[in-house]
Amino acid sequence: MRVIVCLIGGLTAAGALATAGASKLAPVPEAGRVVGKAHFEYLMTPGDIGWDRFEEIHQRQDWQAPEVNSLNMVNRGTLWVKLPLQPPRSHRDWRLEVQWSDFRRIDLVTWDPVRGMGEIQTAGKHIPLGETQTPQKNVVFPIQLPLDTATTLYLRIEDRTFIHLPMMLFTAEAHESYSVKRLIVFSMVIGIMAVMILYNLSLYLAVRDRMYLFYTNVVFSTLLYLLAYNGYGRIVLWEGNEWLETYASSLFAAYAFLSVAYFFRVFLDLRRYGGWVLHANTFYLIGFSLVLVTTLTPLRIFAIALLGPLAISSSFVGFAAAVSVWRRGNASAKYFILAWTAVSVSTALLTLNLMGKLEYYPALEYSQALSFVAEMVLLSLALADRIRRQRIAKEQAQAELLKMQEYANSSLEAQVQLRTRELESAMVDLKNANRELSKLTKVDPLTQVANRRHFDEAGENEVTVARKKGRPLSVVMVDIDHFKAINDAHGHLVGDKCLKLVAKCISQNVGRPADLVARYGGEEFALILPDTDEANAVTLANRIRAAIDNVALIYDGRSIPMTASLGVTGRVPTQGDTLNSLVSEADKAMYQAKENGRNQVAKVSAQ
Repeated sequence: MRVIVCLIGGLTAAGALATAGASKLAPVPEAGRVVGKAHFEYLMTPGDIGWDRFEEIHQRQDWQAPEVNSLNMVNRGTLWVKLPLQPPRSHRDWRLEVQWSDFRRIDLVTWDPVRGMGEIQTAGKHIPLGETQTPQKNVVFPIQLPLDTATTLYLRIEDRTFIHLPMMLFTAEAHESYSVKRLIVFSMVIGIMAVMILYNLSLYLAVRDRMYLFYTNVVFSTLLYLLAYNGYGRIVLWEGNEWLETYASSLFAAYAFLSVAYFFRVFLDLRRYGGWVLHANTFYLIGFSLVLVTTLTPLRIFAIALLGPLAISSSFVGFAAAVSVWRRGNASAKYFILAWTAVSVSTALLTLNLMGKLEYYPALEYSQALSFVAEMVLLSLALADRIRRQRIAKEQAQAELLKMQEYANSSLEAQVQLRTRELESAMVDLKNANRELSKLTKVDPLTQVANRRHFDEAGENEVTVARKKGRPLSVVMVDIDHFKAINDAHGHLVGDKCLKLVAKCISQNVGRPADLVARYGGEEFALILPDTDEANAVTLANRIRAAIDNVALIYDGRSIPMTASLGVTGRVPTQGDTLNSLVSEADKAMYQAKENGRNQVAKVSAQ
């Protein structure tokens, strides 16, 4: 039925579209650009009008031009967007990316006078990622543009909520390059914020200072908001969760602003200053709390409409409040002033764009994320400054207590000693926290075995000990066979799972506390086996090889075969032996195992 409708629509509307769109054909760029307001039109129709009425839609004469280069509106029915394109000069394979991910459903169809209506492509929050093209943070439609005729793109959006529709057109190669660069930037931002969460949560667990917990909550809520707003959350965290698909963006935005407002209140101790500073903060705490709660009700559209003005005004009011508190002698407020400068500007620009008051530019996609990183770093410096001032205060208190000891009686001396023990206990807690953080630097975060840095440090020490005591030392190198093929065929998530399973197999077969298992790099693992000769090392390596061969790596209902090649060297180290030389020998043996057919163990003497 859909094919018949397409054919009829194409034949009857060919002349109308050719004349209606001829005056506004958008040139096709070679490297990607924002589709300007002069190159597309939109139409709002009441109710759910589908593609079966395509002929009626594309013949209508009441299409409207947008005021800026992105549509920003509350959709009350079905929104249609028309983008006529000139024939491209060379490339056929293109990508249309909508720089927004918060769509329930969005469809795209191509039309040209010769071929008529193309296949319907569908994307959106409630469309499983596996049913679309390669998962992207935004909505991306692959398009084949004929070189001999103009093509018109039609978008259909059926959301009953706020619509934000900036569009960019790329060649396939340019889009891949753009996506990789964008992923690198956001991966760095997310990585920095994740490290801050772990670091400050560790400090809280170590010293039990609630301020670290409040700061951790600020970073965590901001990270959730960033993942939701930029679309990466759906890919890496809540794919398939319909509830989060619907509420994540507005929910986490309100949560993030509420967390920052509360941290601002307790860190700067606004109760001590009172006046308009405290009242303004209370107003925004109540406002963002109401938005947070209302987001989960049928009044969600009003919560979203309220969120923008609250976000803009709170940024500037927070900046003014920080200046006021700083002028009253609060030294930590200067960090808030710097943090709020970047966040206020980026939030204002982004919100003005969402409200349709500012043209969309690709740089807006990064500005708020980078300002969040700057904010988190500056707030972390504020915490560090707080610790420094507390340390100075403690040192002054200690000096005062020591002075009081010279004049105090025995009762006062007991109180001084108690205070000193409390300070010493705090220092011990800080040392323990630093010790725990030091452990984190020795472990590979993906596989949970030792990392390369710890392997190099521990390995050199074991070589020195074995040489001095005349004891054998063995090194085993493990390389996963055809790992690149697994990554290319099934994706990096499956590759990561493969690495974790191999690390688990090796760890389960290496039972002695003195033995060290480490991720050497990429898909390679390395073992240091003290007091182990080459024969016993070969036996252990064969056991590990068999265990890996028997691992069941299941993906998409299918079993993916997984094997490894191992190289072994072992002896009593001599004066000229180093960790690098032993690793080099084991590495050569491992490559010999690969040349011999893979999924086997080779030793130095067998070369």
